[in-house]
Amino acid sequence: MIKKEISTLESSLPNELYALIFLYLKSIDLIYSFFNLNDRFNNLIYPFLCAIDLSNVDERSLEKYHQTILPKVQHYIKAIKVDDKNVDSVPIIIIFKNISDA
Repeated sequence: MIKKEISTLESSLPNELYALIFLYLKSIDLIYSFFNLNDRFNNLIYPFLCAIDLSNVDERSLEKYHQTILPKVQHYIKAIKVDDKNVDSVPIIIIFKNISDA
């Protein structure tokens, strides 16, 4: 039996290059694009989850984030940025146990 090797962009790029790419993405885009693709990407994005920027996120996306993604990543989040329009949409104190009141 011949085993076929499938070369993909995901498997050919080093982790360090992904880390550089992730610096240019908004946290919400990073999560929507790479979270739960596979274990490798989950491990790569976890360091970028400590500060989440939810400002300028529409209500529908915020609701989806709150219901599906947040429960899986909340223990990594140390800081969160929200704007005036969605500050009441996220019960920060209840959800984020790691956030300090600094």
